[in-house]
Amino acid sequence: MAAGEQHGVGSASLFDREAFREVLHVQALRIPTRDCQRFMRLMTGYTLDRPKLRCVVSDGDSADTRLLLLSEQLGTEGLGALDEARRALVEEAGLQVVHHDVTVAYPHLTADQVLRRLLPRGTEVPCAFETVGHIAHVNLRDELLPHKRLVGQVLLDKNPAIRTVVNKVGTIENEYRVFAMEVLAGSPCLETEVSQHGARFRLNFAEVYWNSRLESEHKRLVDEFRPGQVVVDVMAGIGPFAIPAAKKGCMVYANDLNPRSHHWLVRNIALNRVASRVQPFCMDGRQFVRLVCGAPLDGSPPADVQQPCVAGQQGAAGSRTRQGLPEGSSIPPGGLRADHFVMNLPASGVEFLDAFRGALRGRRGAPLPMVHCYTFARGCESDADVLLRLEAALGGPLEAPARVTTVCSVLGPMMAFVYYREAEIPEPDALWVTGSALAGAVLGQLLFGYLADWYGRKPVYLHTLLLLIVGTFGAAQSGSHVIGMNFVSWFCVWRFVQGLGLGGDYPIVASITAEYSTRRVRGRMLATVFSAQGLGTLAATLVCWALTAIFKEAILQDVRSLDYVWRIALGIGCIPATFTLWLRLKLPESPRYSIQVNRNLPLAAANMQALMGGGYTKDDPGYDHSPAADRISLAAFRRFARRPRNFVALAGTAACWLLVDIPYYTLSSYLPKVLSAMRFIPPASVANPEEVYANVWYTCLGSFVVIGCGLLPGYFVTIATVERLGRRTIQAGSFAVITLLLVVLAAAYAPLLSTPHASAFIVLIVVLFFFCNWGPNATTFILPAEVFPTKFRATCHGISAAAGKIGAVIGAFGYGSLNIKLGLQAMLAILIVPSVLGILFTPLIPEPCGLSLEDAAGGAENSGLEDDAYAAAEAARHAGRRRDASNGSVERHPQVRL
Repeated sequence: MAAGEQHGVGSASLFDREAFREVLHVQALRIPTRDCQRFMRLMTGYTLDRPKLRCVVSDGDSADTRLLLLSEQLGTEGLGALDEARRALVEEAGLQVVHHDVTVAYPHLTADQVLRRLLPRGTEVPCAFETVGHIAHVNLRDELLPHKRLVGQVLLDKNPAIRTVVNKVGTIENEYRVFAMEVLAGSPCLETEVSQHGARFRLNFAEVYWNSRLESEHKRLVDEFRPGQVVVDVMAGIGPFAIPAAKKGCMVYANDLNPRSHHWLVRNIALNRVASRVQPFCMDGRQFVRLVCGAPLDGSPPADVQQPCVAGQQGAAGSRTRQGLPEGSSIPPGGLRADHFVMNLPASGVEFLDAFRGALRGRRGAPLPMVHCYTFARGCESDADVLLRLEAALGGPLEAPARVTTVCSVLGPMMAFVYYREAEIPEPDALWVTGSALAGAVLGQLLFGYLADWYGRKPVYLHTLLLLIVGTFGAAQSGSHVIGMNFVSWFCVWRFVQGLGLGGDYPIVASITAEYSTRRVRGRMLATVFSAQGLGTLAATLVCWALTAIFKEAILQDVRSLDYVWRIALGIGCIPATFTLWLRLKLPESPRYSIQVNRNLPLAAANMQALMGGGYTKDDPGYDHSPAADRISLAAFRRFARRPRNFVALAGTAACWLLVDIPYYTLSSYLPKVLSAMRFIPPASVANPEEVYANVWYTCLGSFVVIGCGLLPGYFVTIATVERLGRRTIQAGSFAVITLLLVVLAAAYAPLLSTPHASAFIVLIVVLFFFCNWGPNATTFILPAEVFPTKFRATCHGISAAAGKIGAVIGAFGYGSLNIKLGLQAMLAILIVPSVLGILFTPLIPEPCGLSLEDAAGGAENSGLEDDAYAAAEAARHAGRRRDASNGSVERHPQVRL
């Protein structure tokens, strides 16, 4: 039962605070006062852990002892619930266990705990609000409106710095961008003061527009201004840009149409003592722009301000230009040489750009000002679309370089709709979600690559799959409404575990495949194994697509039903992985590893015979403890890497993998943005479930088209040509084609994204992905498995793969930042650089096509196999060749075929 329902909105007593009072019966340790810190550290994890309650309290009137309160979770067991080591230390110290009563009341509870007990079951508790001075501003959902007074009072009680709680009513529709609000709790006074980056601002929250969440954006823009520059703030509000710019040493001309904003702007100028550097105005934005530029306010062609103005000949136009100037204004009749114009009115700021038409003709030959115009992106708009709107408002093309700065990146539409009630995940959370998996993959590739060379392929192969299954299942179960760690925190933890397993699979899968294959099919086998990830990606897309269709009615009723879709889709991924466990258990240890590292030829022959017969040999212990084994060590790897041939080869494989993953992951991350730009993915508002469903549906469809038409064909062509053309030829040639495609995409970006040519843009993207997979995306996986000896193969492959994931981090984060600063077109142009470098680094890698694995790895000397074991391996390999030459059969021979 909700208190709001019981007492009614607006009643004097919304709920009974005494009803929260309860007594906890806990056990406590009587400890010496001088040893409090010592025993608190000893009992970490077992003491009372309640907000606003201390775990150490006084022991009656005794000054020599204190009571260390134990967790209520220990129950009546007391010391019996402690682990053996702690219990022994407590008993050794002779500490006495006593009973103690702890009173928990309303002041000891958090707002979240109180609201969960007061609101009806199933109601989502409001977890965030904007703070403006002493005011807390909430946006309550419709389901919470009957309990709004209750929510307001609890927030007021639990936040000492808050004196007023207000709720937004309706939407912003007036020309002053001020929304209606109602006071839910506390003082009705809405005059307050806030501080940002050394500046103080006083305001009446009901009269002006203010958004505390834009603080970082205010700082970012002011940081671009230089002391001594002239800044014109066309929609200045109460001065969040103007006053910090003035404190930095700029000369600022600040205007706002709202008389109350102008009033508080004047007060804030005096409060921050910048009256000598800020001149306030209160007039229409278009007229202010033309006034500052020295153009007539009626829009007629401006006079040439480079000609001298004769007194008495200025006429009516001149009087109109000077109209509205404050007393003492220093704006000359010919206007100002402004360096920056700030137009912070996202809802309609673009419409005011027409004020610049013809207004800057007198500045020919002089540097033009930088105009910072804020606007809202309309759902599926790309940067190019925004620039087209700007050009339409200006009445002509932008000759000078222009850029679009985006505050939020678009990732995980399903999770964004469910947990953020909007189409975008906020940037910090989006970076954590992406970065956790990539960080886990890098660590997994380095760690498990080394362990596979030390312990053996098979035992490590099993552990990476277990990590992948546990991480995937855990991610699907990530909590969403718990105290402490929220959904994103838990999801990132499981994504990291998932990345560990997935990253560890790279070097082991490649090493096993290479070591089991003959020289004539080795490249095809590695390419086939690598193509499985494309089939898996396609299958995952189809699963999401199908689940979206299955849950259509539920999504149309409640957008939060998408939570079922992504969780079930992720959980389904555990099913094939679990079946793979049985196959990995059946796989014997690699014969090459058994011979060349374990030095155990009989076991290798037995395992090979078992494999050819389809069975598992019980003689394979997994990890061979033979003292004759020649395992990897850090000292041995350092000696190996010092050889010029090995160092150059490792540098080549690592660099090429890094260089291909930069454009590959960059374009993969921005594929939804590209599809939106070409109007393939429709815009969506969480308030309209039909739009949300269409957005998710077409996102799945777009991914299916790109994977089916670009990625998979590229894999298949690699399988067909890798043994004929050679690895290096395919890699260098594809890098060259990728470079050419990026040049075309960057040079013709705006025309290609225009409506008649939008399909051409996506076709070029598909072709680019095709050549990524018929080339460096596949060959960078193949080559490290072939050009290094068995003793170091998995380690070197792991290093190369980790370099690739570092390239993915650069692509997703570094190039993402460039996209925010410079725009997508500039980012495409910069991606040309790693593609060109990929062509240059490819010749560093030896060509293994047609060679045995030992010869491709540098021969016996490089492998450190100049003893009987290597001789036996060579004999077995040559025996296998003779059998191939005669009838291609291996069934009659139990020896190992390498």
